[in-house]
Amino acid sequence: MTLLSESVEQKKFDVRVAQRSVERGKLKAEELEKFVASLPDDSANADFVAIQSFMDEAQDEE
Repeated sequence: MTLLSESVEQKKFDVRVAQRSVERGKLKAEELEKFVASLPDDSANADFVAIQSFMDEAQDEE
């Protein structure tokens, strides 16, 4: 496989292009759903922040 085709294949499920690929018929919706279902649940590793605290800090700096 060439470098370009490998790169395209890796980005096949990229959230920025996947829906467009489904709409254009380049990717089956079932294939996308299967991929999304196979992703691990990393919610335990997430850091939740309050957006308001960032906005308050930005206003304090002004």
